[in-house]
Amino acid sequence: MFIECAVQARANYLVTGDKGHLLSLEQAAGIPIVAASDFLRLIGVPENPT
Repeated sequence: MFIECAVQARANYLVTGDKGHLLSLEQAAGIPIVAASDFLRLIGVPENPT
């Protein structure tokens, strides 16, 4: 269901905390599947903002 939504929305990323299933796919339909912490790094948010 989440992958279908991401494809229909033409998402750039699918961000998830699901370590058991979605993250293991790494990508679906050309859309990278990333953990929230990795996504924050990708968009330039520091790990420990003050």
